[in-house]
Amino acid sequence: MNTSHWRLAFAAAAFALAGCSPALRPDLPPTDKDPVAAATQTSWADAPAVDWPSNRWWDSFGDVELSRVVERAMAANPDLAIARAHAREAAASAAAAGAALAPTVNGSATLTRERLSTNGLFPPPFGGSTFTTGEVAASLSWKLDVFGVERTRIAARRADASAAALDAEYVQVATAAGAARIYFELAAALADRAVVESTLAQRQAVLRITESRVRGGLDNLAALREAEAQVPALEVERAACDERIAVARAGLAALLGEGPDAVVALTPARTEVPGWGVPADVRLALLARRADVAAARARVESAAGDATAARRDWLPNLNLAAMLGLNALQPSLLFNGSSREWSAGPAIGLPIFDAGRRRDLAHGREAAYDAARAGYERTVLNAVRDVTESIARLKSAALQARAAGAALEAERAAYHLAERRYETGIGTLLEVLVVQDRVLGLERQVAMLDTRTRSLRVDLIEALGGGWPSAGASS
Repeated sequence: MNTSHWRLAFAAAAFALAGCSPALRPDLPPTDKDPVAAATQTSWADAPAVDWPSNRWWDSFGDVELSRVVERAMAANPDLAIARAHAREAAASAAAAGAALAPTVNGSATLTRERLSTNGLFPPPFGGSTFTTGEVAASLSWKLDVFGVERTRIAARRADASAAALDAEYVQVATAAGAARIYFELAAALADRAVVESTLAQRQAVLRITESRVRGGLDNLAALREAEAQVPALEVERAACDERIAVARAGLAALLGEGPDAVVALTPARTEVPGWGVPADVRLALLARRADVAAARARVESAAGDATAARRDWLPNLNLAAMLGLNALQPSLLFNGSSREWSAGPAIGLPIFDAGRRRDLAHGREAAYDAARAGYERTVLNAVRDVTESIARLKSAALQARAAGAALEAERAAYHLAERRYETGIGTLLEVLVVQDRVLGLERQVAMLDTRTRSLRVDLIEALGGGWPSAGASS
């Protein structure tokens, strides 16, 4: 068989091996046709229709201080800084991986003093002599990547870089949402304390009235002791509110990457809660707008590329190598034309036996692909669940807020009536305290529902992707 026949036989065998190692392609459904997102007709029904969240969704609350807090968090939060650094690291790794397709050129220069053995390979007069040799050379190596193994790995590293960038976007959304939630918790704690403080002042007034009535013989000591007991009970409540405020301030300061004194004077404003709803095309565009879903999808692509490359690692490698240099036994002759040397030619590498290392690595990469595929499905389920839970909770919170508001108005009217009856001697202190307790409970419940509605609004914004990508995009 002549040389051309050998070449044809080698090419045929190589491509046959390549055909036995097909690419592993992700079989993910399109984001706008995912069956999980499609199966939400009943669960997402009756939700008001709104636009997708904008990149600056926090401005919709109309609170300048909230916007300032969120922007400070995104500028200084350590978790976000770490995620962005990982994204830059992955991008650099992907760029470095791309160099595998380019030729590599290296240079070297050596000067060696050497004595040859008298009893060695070279007989006298060379044997037993000492020489100074010099060499200057440049070498080139180029892996041709005939079967695309390196190109597949490069694509996988670029997918990793994309996933890391998307992770940073997701952390940014979570950071903004977390800052808003803690801000609203601080506002709620301050409002709760104000309610307790107001009720404490009322009970202190009741105590003064009771003392006066006891002195006038209109009431007994039992009523006085009951009135006295109410004051320290509310002081306990006030201390609990102070603790809640301190914890909220500490959490907000940590999110901002600052010490607790940075927010010690922060007093959130009480603004109207913006309306809520879901976009009309939410079933089609939700998964494309969620950065965590997009990142999970990129990881599936990366794992598929690594698995494909591992499957093809036992295919032949074709490398081109060349060397050009100068070599002389006498340094003074090193740069003479007669000292030049060169070599060039192709090299073929074919793994024959490695005790199953490549096979086991391929199996490991395929298992990693299965894990990435399952991770994507889990992320999709979580995304749909987040929206479903947010819708259900916002609907419930709206009903609860209306009912609690109506009950509070009625109880306030009952309290004023009971207070007047007690002052005129018609009613008893017990009646006042019972109604007052109901008013206090309802005021705190209304405040809690207001904060919960704000936080749930943030939850829904985060579940919808939190303004990533830019507002107005549908996929």
